[in-house]
Amino acid sequence: MPLRLLALVTACLMLQACATSADLKRGGTGQSFVVQGKSYDQVWDASLRTLGGVSDDRSLDIQRNLRVTSSDKAAGRIEATSDISFWSYGEIVGVFITPPRNAPEHEIYVESLSKVKTNVTSNNWEDEVITAIKAELQTR
Repeated sequence: MPLRLLALVTACLMLQACATSADLKRGGTGQSFVVQGKSYDQVWDASLRTLGGVSDDRSLDIQRNLRVTSSDKAAGRIEATSDISFWSYGEIVGVFITPPRNAPEHEIYVESLSKVKTNVTSNNWEDEVITAIKAELQTR
C-alpha cells in the first residue's frame, strides 16, 4: 500500500511540473515591447511570419525549432511549441498582441515556458522572438 501511495504522489507531482498552453498568459513572466505606426494587420502578420509563416533569414532559426499550434487573430494570440531535443523536453511560446484591432500603438507580449518546469536547460525564446518580430516589422 505505501508503494502505491508513493507512486500516486510522484505522478501528481510530475503532472504539476508540466506547462501547457493554458499556462501562457499575458502579464506572466514574459517580455513586451510597444509598436507604433503600424496597423493591427501588419503587427499580426509580422508576428505570425516570425513564428512559422513565410521563411526568411531572420526568422528561419525560430521556424526550424518552433511550430505554430494555434492562432486567434480576433483575440491577438499566437501559440507555438518546440519538440523534445537532446537538451530540452520542449518549450511553449505565446505571443499576445493588444489591442487586437487598429490603434495608434500595439503592445506585443511574448512568453516562453518550458514544457517541464524543472528543465533548466530549456531555451527561453522571448528575446529571439522579439528581435525577429521587430526586424520583420522594419521590413514592412
